[in-house]
Amino acid sequence: MNILFALHNPINSNSGFHVVSLAHELILLGHDCVIAVPSKNSSEENNAHSELSVLDFTEVVQACQRGALFRDCKPIDIFHGWTPREVICKFHEALCPAFVNVTLVHLEDNEEELARSFLGSYQYEQAKAGKTASFPANLTHPIKGNLFLSKAQGVTVIIDALKAAVPEGIPTEVIWPAADDRLFYPQERQTALCDRYSIQKDAITLVYTGNGHAANRQEVRSLYLAVHLLNRRGLKAQLIRTGKDFFAQDEQYKQWASHYTINLGYLQNRREFGDLLSLADVLVQPGKPSPFNDMRFPSKLPEFFACGRPVVLPRTNIGLVTRHLQDAYVLDNANGPAIADAVETIVKNKELADRLARGAR
Repeated sequence: MNILFALHNPINSNSGFHVVSLAHELILLGHDCVIAVPSKNSSEENNAHSELSVLDFTEVVQACQRGALFRDCKPIDIFHGWTPREVICKFHEALCPAFVNVTLVHLEDNEEELARSFLGSYQYEQAKAGKTASFPANLTHPIKGNLFLSKAQGVTVIIDALKAAVPEGIPTEVIWPAADDRLFYPQERQTALCDRYSIQKDAITLVYTGNGHAANRQEVRSLYLAVHLLNRRGLKAQLIRTGKDFFAQDEQYKQWASHYTINLGYLQNRREFGDLLSLADVLVQPGKPSPFNDMRFPSKLPEFFACGRPVVLPRTNIGLVTRHLQDAYVLDNANGPAIADAVETIVKNKELADRLARGAR
């Protein structure tokens, strides 16, 4: 089959890594896969493996018009839109109905909660009532997104709870994200990275890979609070971050960040992530049960588990599957104080830390 994956964000993203893994497996089964992204740059092309074709939306439309998107010069058998966000809906419109036989849509978040958190309740309700002339391309429109979903021949979801967002009668399939074992595996601490980034070798180290934004700002903040609390208890601790914060930072947050955090920003080299996670004594996914968290599967968690480090996470989404004190340290609410307590318990109990590391893997 000829399969086109359409991403709402760059290929060097958690969604992109998920799609690349699926495309590789499908290619091994004899299918032809192309990945479409809104725009692309040279670093994305270099990081894509040679057997994968990565094109931007304009290039895909032009290739379809020439009948040259796939090796057999035939149309798209399956269009797999990675979420019903506005940018995907418009791209699909540019292709259909001439070039697409079957349309599938993937859900990886509670799209309504995500859009509401970014826009605010008033603006979201205005869009829901059809009273807005424009809508952000990187969010799911409450009317157009649902219409796109309702016309799909099938929907894939990242976690079972998202089936509730699928219109009745449409077949669904759960697809968990994975981790690349070439990058994420149990390894010795890469002390060369400590020297490169001036990371303290004698401190309890937490590593968090990901951006902070309107939907998770309280959760990211709780990591900083946890590290602050550990230090206040006399336990030297530090947080290594990648990614950026796209929210207003209060003064306390800035103070914690300046004292206890090394933020490496956006890392271009994907291979460095596995080495970075090897520095962690404990890996933490903050949060609590909520409409946002219940319907997601943080894509960093498979990478955390694969690295064979103790993992702390809340009792929601994948935390409902992991066994407390065996696969992970599961908290009812992974907020700052609870995270600090969990980390202190783990680092002071080597038998527990070793068991959690094995369970994570």
